[in-house]
Amino acid sequence: MRDFNMILKHELKINFRTKESFYSMLSFGMVLIVALGFTLNTSPEQLIKILPGMFWITVLFISVIGIYRMFAHEMTFNAISLFASSPINRSLILFTKVISGLVYLFIVELV
Repeated sequence: MRDFNMILKHELKINFRTKESFYSMLSFGMVLIVALGFTLNTSPEQLIKILPGMFWITVLFISVIGIYRMFAHEMTFNAISLFASSPINRSLILFTKVISGLVYLFIVELV
């Protein structure tokens, strides 16, 4: 449990330290919403019907950008091989990366 908390804190600290992924995800989401709003020149009744689809499209596109940015850091610094050579269980490393990624994406998508 101590290893899990340590790795989770480390991953979250790295994700929140680099603000470039946060701002790129936020700006892309806002541009996508505005672009969809202008291109779909529909009545308010029809807009209410397609609004959930627009929301989930935006969430999925933002998630793809966030996941790419998280693993780009790992590939750049070859950090995953350093974690793999540590005496910690590899499934625990993967689990903490998934949890930290979900927490980060959840926070960004709340904004």
